[in-house]
Amino acid sequence: MFKKLALLLIGQSLTLASTVAVLDNQVDIHHIKLRDHLWINHVEKLNNQDDDNNGFIDDIHGWSFVKNSNQVFDYNDTTVFPSEVYLYYEVRAKKTLGTITEAELDWYNKIRKDPEFVEKRKAFSKYSHGSHVTCLAVNTKQMPEELSKEDLTFIPIQYLGEPTEGAFVKPEFKALEKGSQEQKIAHIESYINKYIIWMIGKFDVASGYAKDKAQVIHASWGQGYSTTQKIVDGLFEEQFGESKKTQNQFEEIKKEISDNFIRGLLKKATTLIKENKNNLFVFSAGNKKEDTDKELHYPSSIQLPNVISVAASDQNNEKAYFSNFGKNTVSVFAPGVAVKSCVPGDRELPINGTSQAAPQVSALALKVFSLLEKYKLNQNPELVKAIILNTVDKNEALKEFSVSSGIINSQRAFIATKYLTQLSLKDAIKQAYQDLP
Repeated sequence: MFKKLALLLIGQSLTLASTVAVLDNQVDIHHIKLRDHLWINHVEKLNNQDDDNNGFIDDIHGWSFVKNSNQVFDYNDTTVFPSEVYLYYEVRAKKTLGTITEAELDWYNKIRKDPEFVEKRKAFSKYSHGSHVTCLAVNTKQMPEELSKEDLTFIPIQYLGEPTEGAFVKPEFKALEKGSQEQKIAHIESYINKYIIWMIGKFDVASGYAKDKAQVIHASWGQGYSTTQKIVDGLFEEQFGESKKTQNQFEEIKKEISDNFIRGLLKKATTLIKENKNNLFVFSAGNKKEDTDKELHYPSSIQLPNVISVAASDQNNEKAYFSNFGKNTVSVFAPGVAVKSCVPGDRELPINGTSQAAPQVSALALKVFSLLEKYKLNQNPELVKAIILNTVDKNEALKEFSVSSGIINSQRAFIATKYLTQLSLKDAIKQAYQDLP
């Protein structure tokens, strides 16, 4: 591997800025911790025209594929959520860390079962997720001395949501009223093929928008195997009814369809990512405690030189209780428990998840890309991935859960990158471990 990657050190440096494209829901681009990192399309002007002829009018600061406009955040929502929602996350963080009081635990156990509150919390999660992820993707807490905060920028791309028109609208399933059992099953399979085309089509459009603007394309979302099964179960219920007898009758075919569903998604996404070889894709591994080697997860189970799949570690530097894992399909771990980051309205909250772990890897990747540019070395995604995965804090407890067997170490990655000006990759990494054991 090191011989192959040594060739990647030679060549012209790319001219891209150190930019991450965040494919998520809406992002509060005016948050005090985000506004200085916001990407600017200098070719475009706010004049209701497509000045750069890319098909997107006035896309000065990214694009919403949900609203099909340049409005990447709705500021009408900033005062909608009650204080209990914010308190919930603070208290849940204490529970996870083992510092919660009895009174707090009693409150937490009651409110999390309140149906009205649950709906408000779910709405808040959708509202705040993009901002929380993006702040982590451009965080400047650990920076090499050669870089400044201006070296890290982000493009907000609203990818998640419920559009009412355009290519991002999910295809509708309508059960067959007539036909044989075989025809109805074939109808379900046909719909799933349309669903796969829709999913990959969305990813193609969004990554296509980002690929020439950013080195890193970030996605803290996905479809796990259990979610895939739920979708298939729902289709069978809609087509054949909800009786237990009817459902049990189709267990084998449902499993086969679920397998084909997730594999179909991954196969098409793999082809797409191969075509975008100049971008590094960073994906969250998911929060279902699943082994993604066996219970595949889209898109994080994709295994390519320009893909990093990220699981979450806890405060003890072990696998977080909720995190997916995979010896072959998870690349690396990053902290994912009670991670404090931005939420809209210049606020911060601690939140758990691989969604929080993954953008820390994107931030590290951005910094490595920028260092490579400073040193006039080739900014190659495969090289950046190799640096990140080979400079981890190794942990025996994570050996069976990831490719790298460890948790990212930013400082060691920076040291290794600096040594590339005079050493091979293998020797640079060896020296980095000697400098920072």
